[in-house]
Amino acid sequence: METKTDWKVSDTSAVQVGVVTFDGKEFAALGACIDLDAGRAICYPDGETVGNHCAGDDWGGAVLFMLRCTGWSLTGFRDCTGRKTKLYSYRTIHPVGGFHWFGRGLGKGCLLRLRKGRKG
Repeated sequence: METKTDWKVSDTSAVQVGVVTFDGKEFAALGACIDLDAGRAICYPDGETVGNHCAGDDWGGAVLFMLRCTGWSLTGFRDCTGRKTKLYSYRTIHPVGGFHWFGRGLGKGCLLRLRKGRKG
């Protein structure tokens, strides 16, 4: 199995496509992205300890920007053991593209969707 990533970049957005080759067949999936016009960003946090800094990574593990985990709450969803899952809140530490970004996700390694906030 082989993996590779490819970035498509324009003036106001950058989109990463991850490609996995398995048994000679290619499978593509959305990786990370930042779209200033739509006010959306997607990354994968590498931590979930409240108050600590962590990195917002792309699909391949490269750091895009630094995040701070600001808290968590229990959701109505349950994991495979029947316990309620935690929903973590994140925000960027430094402005990205001139704005601060914030969002909620399931934690370390899971897709995190961020929204554009106030100007930095």
